[in-house]
Amino acid sequence: MAAESSHITQRNLAIENPLSWGVQQPYSSWSFAPTSYDSKAPNSWTPPLNQPFPYGKQPVRGVNLGGWLVLEPFITPSLFNASGVVDEYTLCASLGPDAAKETLDNHYSTFITEQDFADIAQAGLDHVRIPFGHWAIGTTADEPYVPKLSWDYLLKGIEWARKYGLRVLVELHTAPGSQNGWNHSGRQGNINWLLGPNGTANADRTLSIIREIISSLNSPNYQHVVPLISHLNEPRVELVGLNALQEWYQKAYDVIQNITAKGPLQPWVLYSDGMAGLSAWKGFMKGYKNVALDTHQYLIFDPNLMK
Repeated sequence: MAAESSHITQRNLAIENPLSWGVQQPYSSWSFAPTSYDSKAPNSWTPPLNQPFPYGKQPVRGVNLGGWLVLEPFITPSLFNASGVVDEYTLCASLGPDAAKETLDNHYSTFITEQDFADIAQAGLDHVRIPFGHWAIGTTADEPYVPKLSWDYLLKGIEWARKYGLRVLVELHTAPGSQNGWNHSGRQGNINWLLGPNGTANADRTLSIIREIISSLNSPNYQHVVPLISHLNEPRVELVGLNALQEWYQKAYDVIQNITAKGPLQPWVLYSDGMAGLSAWKGFMKGYKNVALDTHQYLIFDPNLMK
């Protein structure tokens, strides 16, 4: 570990961040893994990052970093002790902007560290899924979330993954207005995404957020380490409607393809089955390039939670 760490020096690295409208931003608080690490593999049976992973032929063996960049009460209950705090929205609102930023910065820096990525590779895994919230891109005036801080940690996580030869599934876990009404969407309660008074506007804003994410990652720095993009976690089909969701998925796919068609990033795009099961999606996006259906098979939760 110590020998490998010596190859990365702490430095004031300027990265052009499109989230700040092209202004050069210094990232001096974390170490940057050079792309020479793209020749690394996490184990002997997985190709190095700079060689294609045989998706569809070799199983993906990975782990999800839930509860890191998007809080979930059942994962970190100690953060949700205050009365009325049920999700990240109400947590940030109750703390206020300064205390919320301090609380989340402390959580981000301690809940997942470089050692976790080293352990993941040592365990024989080859992929890591990093969910993050839409507030990593920015917030509107009526949202109490801490803006952009988690984006810095997402980039840090990607570099840690690269260092140990792990591939990253970057996953937008939340949408403005909430795509499912569950606490891990950022805000528990009503769905105001494709539904409700601001549903269309929030769905369109999500497309803009996806555009910012893909534009940020569409560079040679990320073409090997980020081969998978999931553009939204678990929208609820039974409420927003299958046809409306399929239309939005096609728009999201087009946003991604318009950016990556001639760029270095050539990701697989994963779309959630929305808890509708596999049969509902039969034939959807047939013939599209590099798409896959993301289905979550929960074995421990009460089915009544879906109601």
